Amino acid sequence: ILLLSDKQINNIPDRTLLKNLGHWLGLITIGRNKPIIATDLEVKSLVIEAYHTGPQDLLYIIPFVSKILESCAKSKIFQQPNPW
Repeated sequence: ILLLSDKQINNIPDRTLLKNLGHWLGLITIGRNKPIIATDLEVKSLVIEAYHTGPQDLLYIIPFVSKILESCAKSKIFQQPNPW
């Protein structure tokens, strides 16, 4: 719902909430060596869609995705040779 809401540059609480949700999602999936299934959440398409939509969407999506991917550091499976 937050990803589809009206995105304003100065809406800091929504951006912070999305970053926290991204961190939590990364910890319960990638942090526990479980992938995020593309049918549940297509991370790549989120970034591509935000790029085509405009810079305001990128301000929300990029921190969300980066917080998800930060959990790769704690994972044993999702390291360098893994293409995911």
